[in-house]
Amino acid sequence: MAALQEAAQFDRLRATERLEAIAFAARPQSPRQRRLARVEQRTQYEIPFNRHFYVWKPPRPLAVIDAELKVVTDRIVQMIQGLSQ
Repeated sequence: MAALQEAAQFDRLRATERLEAIAFAARPQSPRQRRLARVEQRTQYEIPFNRHFYVWKPPRPLAVIDAELKVVTDRIVQMIQGLSQ
């Protein structure tokens, strides 16, 4: 019954008051949570490693890739044939 009364009271609040109530409820309650929230509020920077350190290499020739795939597929076929014997 009390929960229904609280819900009805919450429904009567205006939109801005609802936002304030949600923000208050989302506030950290324990000292540890408050300390972690302060750490999260600090300015943090992201280092874009790809932009600074990535060096583009052209893809290998298609003939080389095809040769490697043929070797691998031949090995797989041999392994499967070994299982069926």
